[in-house]
Amino acid sequence: MRFYFFTLIILFHSQGHAIVNKVDFFNDLISGNKGYFFYNLDRKLSKNDNFFQGQKIEKFDGGTLVFNLESKFRPFYFRLFEFSLPLNLNSIEIAPIFIDPENNQEELISPGFRFLKTNGEILFQAYPLKPFVFKKPIGGQSIFRLPSIKNSIFTSKSEDVFKDLFLKDIRVNKNDSFKDIGFKLFMAHLRMKYLPVRLKTLGWSEEKSIGVVEPITSKLEEEKFRVYEIYLLNGRSVFPWSIKLSKKDPLSITLFNKFLSSLGIRKNSINFKNILLKEYQNLSFKDKKSIYARYLLLSAWSFDRKNENLLKTLINTSEDVNANLYFLGPLYNLAFARYGNNFSSLKGRKKIKGEIVLNEKIKEENNLVDKKRIETSSINTELLKTPEEILQDKLKNSSNGETESGVNNTGIIYSD
Repeated sequence: MRFYFFTLIILFHSQGHAIVNKVDFFNDLISGNKGYFFYNLDRKLSKNDNFFQGQKIEKFDGGTLVFNLESKFRPFYFRLFEFSLPLNLNSIEIAPIFIDPENNQEELISPGFRFLKTNGEILFQAYPLKPFVFKKPIGGQSIFRLPSIKNSIFTSKSEDVFKDLFLKDIRVNKNDSFKDIGFKLFMAHLRMKYLPVRLKTLGWSEEKSIGVVEPITSKLEEEKFRVYEIYLLNGRSVFPWSIKLSKKDPLSITLFNKFLSSLGIRKNSINFKNILLKEYQNLSFKDKKSIYARYLLLSAWSFDRKNENLLKTLINTSEDVNANLYFLGPLYNLAFARYGNNFSSLKGRKKIKGEIVLNEKIKEENNLVDKKRIETSSINTELLKTPEEILQDKLKNSSNGETESGVNNTGIIYSD
């Protein structure tokens, strides 16, 4: 034990400072104080204790239901995820969100959603971020190769390490063993790799088995919104989501809690596209005009995201029932970014990349013609007349009592 502790000192104590005890050493080490270089964090981060402390999250404050919303939500599958949407709340508009559609990265175009007031103010939004594989990398840090520390890392289940990533308090105390200190260093290493280091809250929801991070954002955004990132583990894959909710309206917290309680990862690999399309076809004529029908088609498309015809059908059927631009706008943008055509069948909305380029060219040509016309009209037209026309003009002016140099009142040209 003593050998390992002094090995730790030799590895990381580069300036030869006296170390009072391992507690001070560890705290200096992870806070980036002069003389240690293992985690040379920014000074601003070293004062952020939230990076080192986790907490249990039972429920987010303010989520008390003041009226029954349960009947207003409908569950849906969207690719890898399942969650409920508030389709029957007249006070809320729902807009799909597609991240980075032009890049064509399939994992980034599972739809997320934005819930808005009818005046356009955001109440709540959630969309999936790029998933990643959760590993326990040692990297180039030699301390994690020491047998006692390495064993504590790799004998722990990935699920437990993932939970500790959000929950464990990695500040050291005087009763910690060398192995405990090494494991806490490793957790700091993982947090720097996988999570935002500038954060206000780091926690774990036992009920949903998800990690929650509240990152530090801009002052302008913090005035209006609370921003979170949540992390779901499925096997070795981690699925992060970005969350934003309004600070002004308590309904946003209710929507957030409802979303969290319904959010899950599908347990099977069934492609629900055909099942969902069949359900849509079996709807009555009246029900096919409902918002539920539109989300059935959107759900079906999420299982076949390269299906151009299905996206076109979704847009056209939504236009047929006068869906608003909160819903249609993101679909237009996605279609145009991917296919150069927003697939609109409505006059004044249709947008095709080739036609836009052609129209711009025509506009340029028209502008050029107009410019030449203006330039031509500003030319001295006297220069374009024949001598006979000039003489006639002078005679005409003379008959009107006008005189010019070279012409007398009788209209006779002076001769030298």
